[in-house]
Amino acid sequence: MFRTLKRLPGSAKRTKDFDLPCAKDSAYEVRAGGIVHLTEQTLEFADDAPSPKRRRQEEDVRDEEVPTVNETMEEHGEELTGGSSAEPKGCDPKKKDRYRGFMFAARIYRYLTMVKRSGRKHGVVVPGRRPEDITVPCFTCPIPNFNLPDGWKDTPEELRYLYRIIFCADGNYSLQKKTKQGDPNDIALSTGQGFFIAHSKMYADLDKKYHKKGKGKGEEEAAKGEKGKGKGTQEDVNGDIPITCDAFKVVRSQRTGKFKHVDVSGVLSSSCDHMHFRPGATVDLQTTETWVHGDFGLNGALDGTEELEERAMSYDVVCSYICHIIKRFKTSHPKHLESIRKLKMLLPKLHMHAHKELCQVVYAFCYARGFGLAHWEGVETPWAELNAAGLSTREMTAGARHDALESLFNYWNWRKTQQMGKFLARKLEEAYKVQRKTTRFFANLTVHAGPAKVESWLQIKVDDDAPTPTTFRKKTKEYAKSVYLLNRAELPSVEKALDELMNPTNHGTQQTKAAARMRGRAALFVKTGIELDLEQKHLRYIRDQRATKGEILDDGLEVSITVESFRDKLGKWRVSQTKLMPNWEELIAPDAESADDDDEEDEERELSSVLGLPSDIEECDRAEYELNKVADHELTIRVGLAFDQLDGVRLAVQYRAAHLEHKKKNVRGKKANAQSEIEISRAEKRARLLGSRYNDNISRIVALRGTKYKRDEDTTPGKWLQAINLDKDLAISSMATPRSLGESTRVGSWIWSVGDPPASSAATTRSGQAKVNADKISFESADMVQWFRAKAGKERADEAVNKMCAEFRRTAMAYGRYSEMWQRGASSATGGERAYALKTAAMWARMQRQCTEEYDGARREGVPPDRLDHTRPIRPYVELLLDDPVPYDKVLRKVDRTL
Repeated sequence: MFRTLKRLPGSAKRTKDFDLPCAKDSAYEVRAGGIVHLTEQTLEFADDAPSPKRRRQEEDVRDEEVPTVNETMEEHGEELTGGSSAEPKGCDPKKKDRYRGFMFAARIYRYLTMVKRSGRKHGVVVPGRRPEDITVPCFTCPIPNFNLPDGWKDTPEELRYLYRIIFCADGNYSLQKKTKQGDPNDIALSTGQGFFIAHSKMYADLDKKYHKKGKGKGEEEAAKGEKGKGKGTQEDVNGDIPITCDAFKVVRSQRTGKFKHVDVSGVLSSSCDHMHFRPGATVDLQTTETWVHGDFGLNGALDGTEELEERAMSYDVVCSYICHIIKRFKTSHPKHLESIRKLKMLLPKLHMHAHKELCQVVYAFCYARGFGLAHWEGVETPWAELNAAGLSTREMTAGARHDALESLFNYWNWRKTQQMGKFLARKLEEAYKVQRKTTRFFANLTVHAGPAKVESWLQIKVDDDAPTPTTFRKKTKEYAKSVYLLNRAELPSVEKALDELMNPTNHGTQQTKAAARMRGRAALFVKTGIELDLEQKHLRYIRDQRATKGEILDDGLEVSITVESFRDKLGKWRVSQTKLMPNWEELIAPDAESADDDDEEDEERELSSVLGLPSDIEECDRAEYELNKVADHELTIRVGLAFDQLDGVRLAVQYRAAHLEHKKKNVRGKKANAQSEIEISRAEKRARLLGSRYNDNISRIVALRGTKYKRDEDTTPGKWLQAINLDKDLAISSMATPRSLGESTRVGSWIWSVGDPPASSAATTRSGQAKVNADKISFESADMVQWFRAKAGKERADEAVNKMCAEFRRTAMAYGRYSEMWQRGASSATGGERAYALKTAAMWARMQRQCTEEYDGARREGVPPDRLDHTRPIRPYVELLLDDPVPYDKVLRKVDRTL
């Protein structure tokens, strides 16, 4: 049970030799009540001669009465017996500083207490767990042969999510270990028995990644070598593949200098959805999170779940982590390969807002069947408490740090277990409220839409299965067809507009090849001119920021531009401009050209010059000089550019919202708040910058449309483009927020609802040139999206009630079974061991009764406790709204599972 620890001479400034005898000849025994028997072989210390300063301190306290270790332990309700009360061999009785000896005793005591409470001595082992495990398990998670009813595998397919286990993974960079002189042979007493994975198990994989040429290095050297390897690049920091879209936490926040002077930069841990740490699922990090660390943590979390049919996980970079996970597990963790193939992988709801729109649809819990209403950020909750302990554990040796964190993690699990009945009762009450609200809202939308529309919407196939490593690529390709967002697949863009202009399909058969070439030349000329206009504005922005010593927040363009490259490109474009617009210089407003002073430098003159695009020319002059065709080309391309720019604005707003939510929930401390405020300010300025550039393009579009333009007669998507109010429109609402009746969409402003209807309700293709009514784009498509979102919200609420009731039943059953295990352990024990086992069995029986009482009090009146499906019917709400609900019978039978 125990190990022999020995500090080698010369390994530190002060030499300490101490032995913990193994169980074979142990001087330590665990008895009922936690009594620890110590013989005279207890601990031996060989201290160096004290320093002059230390001697003066000892003289100051020589007359003070300092309690012995025995007296201190007795004050805490424990007793050291079975040995002499004399001082340990080798200790000077005149010395009053017993701090180090007491800390050794406290560390041993913590470990032995965990062993005692785990029931190892009494043969108490929960199915699916390692016999040597000393952690507090989650009794609410599904555990086959322990807390699941007979025949649970025969549950109907639509309710199998009731027996799904869910993991939440996240990294914490406050639980560090500093680089400092210490005992290289210090090991944790709980190695392989608790939450942490031994670094030695990971060394082979880390060696392949970071030390391909350096074989046979020690564990400490491995950690330092890996740390030194991380230079902040995507490949080094993120492992096998780069982060594709998430810039919220893992990439930008983990600066290279953040991990200076630390051997361990933090931990990566997995918890269940009930916020219990999973045993064997926590790993030490050397720099930031890599796929190697994530794979080992997930592999440990999956242990003991082999008999379950469904598993899921949330991780803030799951969209990248999922890509090659099968290949990695096939090589490193083949035991759980089949489980990985079916693993449902999604984004937690807070971190989701830092991802692009594709991820917010494909990896969203709110649109995946069987996940209820939880946020799946459970592993984040203990960090606020444990971060305070990190101030102490970062100063410890490697073994002492692990033992301390194991004890803290175990205490967190125990506190959650104690309060689980009250927690589930509160969550069930909340789920009932949301269920009533979402059912009423969905019934109102169904009545408002009418049976004909709802019937047509139900013909659309909806894939609401969560993505797995074998299905995510298909779901990613088809995300644009999702019924949960307005389809922008057919919206104009710069490339689409240019392709349409250069490859027309509606100009008849009389068009000559020469005319086609002329049209294409004009389109390329206009597109290049617009690019020059954007480059010129970007160069002005850089010049102004440098002049004011401001930060350049935007890269502006995909390629790096300079004044020299702009000058060369402008010169070539002027040649084409002279051919297509021979009188362009005469048409530019005089006040625009007067800005060019002969004394200005060439660079300033070029950045201030007017390009002379059709949008720079007055409407009457365009008509007089026959420039309307070129102006039409510019209008077409600028409309496409506006939709491209609008996508960039949306992404910037999402990034700012993610930072705001993260700061509100997780950021604590003056330094962290200051850094977070800088990121929020930067994100806000970037969103306003992109919004102002979009507004400038809109002003050009308005000028090109002219005074005769009538919005009511426009049948193109460009009809709905308008200027952005930088103070009001740059806002976003959470996709998971419950919706209320009367809202057209749960969005911040109009920028989130501009789009074409889905392909199923409008056949708009370039080849057919079908015109789509803009009113349908705004109302019919939005109604359909809102109806499907309301349907998903109602289904998630029903699932939440079903899950809470199932979790209540599992928890109460687990407490009862665990009490029976302790009863059986007591039957084979004697004396104090028997008394302790009976006491523990009575405690768990009492917790079972309390949990059952909480379930009876929280459950709806008249509902049997063993009912699986608690779906709230829709028909009663429809009958309240209609005098004759018969026309809706066919539709209700399809959407209401209770009928």
